[in-house]
Amino acid sequence: KAIAFLASDFELPKVDIIHCHGEFEAYEVLHFALANNIPLITTFHGLQPPGMPQLALDKRAALYRYCKAVLVNTRFAQDQVISLGCPPEKVRIIPQGLPMVDFPFYARAKPKDKLRILAVGRLQRDKGHAYTLGALRRLRQQGLPAELTIVGVGSDKQRLEKLATLYGVSDCVTILQGLATEALMALYREA
Repeated sequence: KAIAFLASDFELPKVDIIHCHGEFEAYEVLHFALANNIPLITTFHGLQPPGMPQLALDKRAALYRYCKAVLVNTRFAQDQVISLGCPPEKVRIIPQGLPMVDFPFYARAKPKDKLRILAVGRLQRDKGHAYTLGALRRLRQQGLPAELTIVGVGSDKQRLEKLATLYGVSDCVTILQGLATEALMALYREA
């Protein structure tokens, strides 16, 4: 890959730093970064779920050897990436979270007639909406009246709709895109 990058006529504008959101993506550009002496930073969001492919150990070692910094958002992720061979001095915690004042407590006036589940995130496989659909199917099979609203944008909407049909839960699944903040906040209050 490094030779291909060096031999390529492909021109990029001057790149001062590369930041990737994941080990696989970072490894894919590692050779380019090496060939052009560009610092590489990656964000580690945790390991892939069990059964999903993991980055090979030799690739992971090369990646963390070259990376200038590895960003995580929790101490758990910090400990995890260090246990995978990332030098501790390269790890930086940048906490992420929600401003809790935007999510005040609302007492519910009466019990709900059904369980309302809300999942908010990009409509892409790595966000795990398929697992939520599977959980909904199990709840329904156990006789629990439940409904699921998924809010997000992305390329996975049609696959999720097909999966809901396959699981027999399409009558209780709603997928919404492009909601205004107030509409989303209303869904949080109802879930």
